[in-house]
Amino acid sequence: MHPVSFIQDLLSDFKEAAIASQVTENDFVIFVVGPTGAGKSWLVKELTKSDDVQACKTNLQVSTAAVQAFRCRFRGIGLNNVVFVDTPSFHTGLEGVDAEGITTAWIRSRFNKRCRRSVVLFLHNLVSDPTDSDMLMPHHLETFAMTFPGGFVVPSRVYVLPTREPYVTLPDKRVMGRLLQLESITTAWNRLKWHAPSWNHLKWYASMFPGVFAGQPETAWSVVLQILMDMGALPDEIITPWRTGSVYNFPDRCPIVKNPAGPIPKQSKKGTNNPDETIQAKRAALQIAPLGHPRRQSALVNLANFLYEQFGKKGKEEDLEEVVALKRAAFELIPLNAPVRVAALDELTNLLSERFCMDGELDQIVTLHRASLELVPPGHPDRRSALIDLADVLFERFKKEGMKADLDEIIMLRRAAIELTPFGCQDDYATLTNFTDFLCKRFNKGEWNVELDKVIALRRDLLELTPPGHPQRRSALISLADLLSQRFEKEGMKADLDLTISLKRAALELTPLEDPDRYSALMGLANLLAQRFGKAAPLDEIVTLRRAALDLIPEGNSERCTALVGLADLLSERFRKVGAKADIDESIHLQQAALECIPLKSPWRRSIVVRLCDNLYQRFKRDGAMLDLAEVITLQRVVLELTPKNPDHLSALANLVDRLSDRFRIEGKGDDLDEMITLQQAALKSIPSDHPDYGLTLINLAGLLSQRFSREKMKPDLDLIISLRRTALERTPLDAADRHSSLNHLVDLLCGRFREDGAKEDLDEIISLTRALLECTPSRDPGRRSILLKFASYLSERLRKEGASEDLTEIILTQRAALGVTPPDHPDRCATLANLADCFSERFKREGNKADLDEIITLRQAALDHIPSGDARQRSMLVSLSDCTYKRFRREGSMADLAQTITLQRAVLELTGPGHTDHCSALISCAASLSERFMKEGAIADLNEIIRLRKAALDRIAQDDPQRQQIVAQLEDGIYERFKRGGAMIDLEQIIALRRGALQCTPPADQCRHLLKLASCLHDKFQKLGSATDIEEAIELGQHALALCPPGHPDRTLSQDCLTKYLAAKIRKRGHRLLVAGTGTSSSDRHQIKQLIRSIVFETLENIPLRLLHTSTGVLCNRDAQLSHFEASLQYSQLLSSISALDGQPREAKIREAVSNFFQYVMLSHRWGSSEPLLREIEGTKVYNLGGTDGLAKLQEFCLRALSRGFTWAWSDTCCIDKDSSAELQEAIGSMFLWYRRSSLTLVYLSDVPDGRSLADSVWFKRGWTLQELLASPTILFYTQEWSLCMNRKVENHKTDPTTLAELEKATGIAEWHLTNFYPGMDDARSRLQWASGRRTTRPEDVAYSLFGIFKLHLPTLYGESVETALGRLLGEIISRSGDISVLDWVGEASTIHSCFPANLTPYQTLPCAPPIPSDATRRDGLELEKARKLCNSLARLPRARFVNQRLTLPSIAHWVTTIKPLGRSTSPSCCMYEIHASHLQPLKIMPSVSLETCSSAYVLVRPWHPKSLEGQMDNDVDAPWKLLEQLEQPFNALLLRRLPHNEYERIASDCEIVARVQDLDSILASEVLVPEIV
Repeated sequence: MHPVSFIQDLLSDFKEAAIASQVTENDFVIFVVGPTGAGKSWLVKELTKSDDVQACKTNLQVSTAAVQAFRCRFRGIGLNNVVFVDTPSFHTGLEGVDAEGITTAWIRSRFNKRCRRSVVLFLHNLVSDPTDSDMLMPHHLETFAMTFPGGFVVPSRVYVLPTREPYVTLPDKRVMGRLLQLESITTAWNRLKWHAPSWNHLKWYASMFPGVFAGQPETAWSVVLQILMDMGALPDEIITPWRTGSVYNFPDRCPIVKNPAGPIPKQSKKGTNNPDETIQAKRAALQIAPLGHPRRQSALVNLANFLYEQFGKKGKEEDLEEVVALKRAAFELIPLNAPVRVAALDELTNLLSERFCMDGELDQIVTLHRASLELVPPGHPDRRSALIDLADVLFERFKKEGMKADLDEIIMLRRAAIELTPFGCQDDYATLTNFTDFLCKRFNKGEWNVELDKVIALRRDLLELTPPGHPQRRSALISLADLLSQRFEKEGMKADLDLTISLKRAALELTPLEDPDRYSALMGLANLLAQRFGKAAPLDEIVTLRRAALDLIPEGNSERCTALVGLADLLSERFRKVGAKADIDESIHLQQAALECIPLKSPWRRSIVVRLCDNLYQRFKRDGAMLDLAEVITLQRVVLELTPKNPDHLSALANLVDRLSDRFRIEGKGDDLDEMITLQQAALKSIPSDHPDYGLTLINLAGLLSQRFSREKMKPDLDLIISLRRTALERTPLDAADRHSSLNHLVDLLCGRFREDGAKEDLDEIISLTRALLECTPSRDPGRRSILLKFASYLSERLRKEGASEDLTEIILTQRAALGVTPPDHPDRCATLANLADCFSERFKREGNKADLDEIITLRQAALDHIPSGDARQRSMLVSLSDCTYKRFRREGSMADLAQTITLQRAVLELTGPGHTDHCSALISCAASLSERFMKEGAIADLNEIIRLRKAALDRIAQDDPQRQQIVAQLEDGIYERFKRGGAMIDLEQIIALRRGALQCTPPADQCRHLLKLASCLHDKFQKLGSATDIEEAIELGQHALALCPPGHPDRTLSQDCLTKYLAAKIRKRGHRLLVAGTGTSSSDRHQIKQLIRSIVFETLENIPLRLLHTSTGVLCNRDAQLSHFEASLQYSQLLSSISALDGQPREAKIREAVSNFFQYVMLSHRWGSSEPLLREIEGTKVYNLGGTDGLAKLQEFCLRALSRGFTWAWSDTCCIDKDSSAELQEAIGSMFLWYRRSSLTLVYLSDVPDGRSLADSVWFKRGWTLQELLASPTILFYTQEWSLCMNRKVENHKTDPTTLAELEKATGIAEWHLTNFYPGMDDARSRLQWASGRRTTRPEDVAYSLFGIFKLHLPTLYGESVETALGRLLGEIISRSGDISVLDWVGEASTIHSCFPANLTPYQTLPCAPPIPSDATRRDGLELEKARKLCNSLARLPRARFVNQRLTLPSIAHWVTTIKPLGRSTSPSCCMYEIHASHLQPLKIMPSVSLETCSSAYVLVRPWHPKSLEGQMDNDVDAPWKLLEQLEQPFNALLLRRLPHNEYERIASDCEIVARVQDLDSILASEVLVPEIV
């Protein structure tokens, strides 16, 4: 026997493919657990690639939906009781797969309650975050443990293996971080105990492999060996590569065991007849002929021959084995070119063949036949026979073992032999035919993995051996065609089908007409053509073939009916494609002939009638002949009779109904409709209620009844329709596609019956169904809006009938939902808004809820915005909205509501022309609202408008109108109030005239009050003019009033007082003359007044910009020019005349008010362009006269906008500052915030925002100086590129508009409260720095200068200094003045100026955030209160942080570093991650920007301290120490300091936050206070 290695012998018999069916008590079990994508099945596949592992389960497939269990056999170590269990993925598995249930079922059925040992191998892919909830190892292990039923042993030993796909690239920093996270989770898991109801606490023991599995089989092999070693499955002498770090090296081959022969006895010189002695002698002869001896070959042959004779007599297998070995040795001694070598090889082959018959070993025979083939090169006469012999031997082995390589070689050899076969030789044809037939038979049975392509190739070779005229040519054509057809069905290549058709055509030509196979050949070719061309098949040729096949079938043959029907079907198909009438007529004729030749009771008769119906119906649709339709209906009735009570019966009923429906649509006969209804009712009765077509039958019957109801209007039909639709709806699944339409139809039917009967039950059902219709309508469905509106109308109908508040609430919700799906540009959006407002109005009437009133106002305002100008609805909407705002004003007293009411009523008045019937009521309403505001604010403008409106109303009201007297009285009061304020005699004259008219219209008995009012006006006139006539008439009227009030009258006392006053006035004025014109203040008094005015003007000008643009002239004015404009103005003249009678404080207040109003100015905020006008370019000229640049155009538009809003003065930073003067520039930067704060309006021009775009898109929000302009300005308006108001928000201040404020908050990240109520200062300095961190300036140092005003600091601007210096001066000043240490919370690059300051503002973009620790009062027990008080006192005595002489004195709590442990490089080449241990702190990891020294004593982690941290904790507060400890227990952002010589420190910057946590409360009490000086 040919020698093989020991290890190959060990594995040669391992061919099982059975799955591990049961885990036994002697098995070692490894559960592979992990989320989807962790690589569980991948690891198993790579493990089985090792030469040392053989899995019982082959073709492993990745699956996360089932348990994959298989038994492994480890070669070379004799271990075959290891079972791998690949579990489904928990938490991240496939949707709809119950992974836990699958695992539990497998454990119950396949897993023994006890096994030898079991562990868990948990895999995690480093692409995923191990702290993610779906990836977290504890979640998966807990779920895995829960899958074990009670009584089963849960593995507690867990091995964690990180994995990573080799083609996925991850940053080293991320890989390192996730490995650390996974290690941390593994360490923490060892400290936990897990509890489930089925067992006691479970203690986990987890460890993590130090390497990463990336697809290496040796890694998988090493991991498993390590686990098996720990489980005790391997002997200790086996060293696993994981522990040694070297490559595991099991020997592939064991040493060959040799058994040398014993001593050879001396050969007897005498012959002997004893065969054993003869053989012994031959052996001795061989022994004395060693290798190289000339007689060794003959000695080998002689001994072999004698042994072969012995084998022939005794039949011992060992003799034959030795014969083979001796012959092989002799053969090897024959020279390669010796002629006898071929014969020797044949002899050796025959011996091996003989041995094969005994032990079935073919490999050596094959080897020898290959050697024989090599001895007969091409051209040798025996080469063909050698090829055939080798092919035959390989064929025997192929039949035994089924190796594909053998089959490939056989085919190659056979083809080579065919090439050497003489033409016409039939021996090879028969052999090759048998071989091919054998392969086809095995292929069809599926016994071997025989490639069809190779079988086809052999069939092609056979076809070549049968040239035209060969008797087997037709058989070869058909055989090859059948194989090609099989390959086409498998692979779908059209080339195969085309060749099949060609071969079939050729075979058909060789088939005689009288051949019985000609019919099948014709039919087969026709079928192939139909299959090849599908719908585009050459029907003409197929019809011709079918006709020829039909001609071969005589009358009366059982297959003739089938042929008739098949040909008829083809003609029908051709008619549908071509439309030839002759085809459909012939098809009908053939089908009628088929009907005649088929027995009446044949089961095929029905199908033929059905086909005939279809063809007749096709001809009816083409020609419209009613006779055809009538015949179709008749035949359909026959079909119905021939159809038993099965599903086909229902189809027949439906077809008959369809044809009757066709005739009904044409002729409209009621009989057809009644028959259809009867048929549908029959169909409904014959269908079980659980049949899938039951619901469709219900709907069809309802549809037919609906047609009859529309013709005859019979209520029973409607009731039945509703009943049917209701039943169909109950059967329709909630997720069915037609449920929506079913609900719609039923609602429409119920609505029709409700309109007739008005039944409450119908209305309730309509509402319920519509609610269900809404539930099944997607939120984005375009039809949802109409359903919502219908639903609201149905609820409104029930609300009118029953008045239930619940219905009103649902109506509001529905209308709101309808509004939500109504686009802003929808034509009905206004109506939807109005309807929703009406619903809220109804609820407000019932409940009076303020929120409802607010909602009404919001909705009506939105509706008003959607009404185009000139629309008739505009006026009514304005009236409704004004009524609502007035109601809210009456409830809450908000002046904003009253102002809005007045604005709306003015708009109503504009839309209500003088000829309108409601013009008078509009005047009265507007005047009433203005009167309300006047009573609260007293504005003279309101009073003037009230008087004007009431005069207009009085002119339009009829004399006999009951409202007239009230309007007159209100008008009198208004004019009199104006007279009291202004003293205009014309007002007094109007009052007197009105009161005289009112007195004439008043009955004498009721004239007392009117007399007194008129007398009062005459008295006032007398006081002004001193006319005796006026006082006399007043006295007379008073006397008349007193006469009308007898004693006891309620007005008698008033009448007496008035009369007394009038008489006293007459006496006191007697002898005095009236003042004449020209009398007034002296010239000296006027000079003093002017000086006072001028001083107040100078005081005002000191607080506004030095230069301002005069908007009406376009001239740039300095302060002298501003003063001149004021003294030449009308306001100045009016001021002089109005204060002449005032003294002291009233006079000064009046002057300040007038001056302040005159010098109101507008500021421009913008982004500088490339051609901005400077001071020197416009000084001394008029801005409006210049042109040529975009900057001038912008300046001109700005001045025009300011002028249009009534402002005289405007300011722009481009031309109103002399930038050549450093002193003026310094003053401007220092005063800029106050200038914007004191401005009356700031116009923001966004040059990069077109109309319609969001203002947040502008770069204005990324510039440094615009931050203080936004925060400082109390009133601000944003303009677009085209100088239109942004977002079309026509408001007076965008800071009061909620929509704009939301945009501003989104664009800046600044809260609304700060945008509208910002105050400069150093409160919350860290947040203010964060606002500015994303902004940029043209000059770098302006980043700091632009924040001076925001922090309310006055520092020198030193242009040319670095941004680090400017920022350092700013931060140092903030710390020195406020002690605020929050500005030290940053991460990034440190400044070169000071180690505690950043190089720029970018590190402030992210606010620091450390997760809080919840309070736990139970930990107070055992607290050393005295130590806590001492710590509290020590911290209270600490000074504030200060920054002096480039040194930062920082009070802190110190934690000295004890250990520094490098962990590895980060992604940055200059940074390294360190693990830091510091006193009283938990270990933490940091990533400093520089490398740390190994000497840990040079470093300290400090917690900066601010005294305000103890604010609110009183000395006598017993909880103060505990509160302090809770505060110090929270995580904090620490600073890492390095100690320098001279007791100085420097801060070490970090690339990430250093979040530190104290160890416990006791460590806090041991904390050390430190006040380092940091440079």
